[in-house]
Amino acid sequence: MKLDQDDVTRICQRVVDHGMDTGLVAEQFEVSQRRVQQLAKEYRDFGEVPQLETPGRDRYAEYPDDLEDRILELRQRLGAGAVAIAHVLRVRDGISIANNRVHEILQEYDTWVTTQTNRAANARGFDSNASTPASQSIWTGTRTTVVSRCWPSKTTPPGASST
Repeated sequence: MKLDQDDVTRICQRVVDHGMDTGLVAEQFEVSQRRVQQLAKEYRDFGEVPQLETPGRDRYAEYPDDLEDRILELRQRLGAGAVAIAHVLRVRDGISIANNRVHEILQEYDTWVTTQTNRAANARGFDSNASTPASQSIWTGTRTTVVSRCWPSKTTPPGASST
C-alpha cells in the first residue's frame, strides 16, 4: 500500500510512542517491516515525524518568460531549424532546453514561421513555391531575375526551347 503523511505519523506513534511490534504495524499498513523500522528510527533520531518527499521527478527545466520570443527571433534572424536554435539557446543563453521543445514552439507558430522561412529562403535564392534553388526555378518563370546570374545572356539553358 502507498503511504501518505498521515500513515507515517501513525506508524511512528504506534512503534515509538506505544511500543508496538514493527511486524504487526507493517501488516496493519501493508508495508514491509523494514520500512516501518526505517520510519521509526528516523523518528527516534530526530524527534520529528519523517516527511515524505513529493513523488516523481523534477521538471526538466524552468524556462524564461520570453522563451518563445527568443526562439522566434532566432528563427527569423538565422532561418535555422529547431536543433540549431536549441543549440544557440544552450550555448549563448545557458538555457537547458530539449530540441523537441523548440520544435513544438515553432509548430505553434507555424503560419508565422512558414512566412518568415519563405522570405529567408527567397533571400538566399530559393523558390518558396517549389522549394528548389532559384537557378532551377527559372524554367517556371517564378524567378526570372536570377537568369542573368545563372546563365550568360546569349546561352539557352538546357532543356529550354530556343524560340
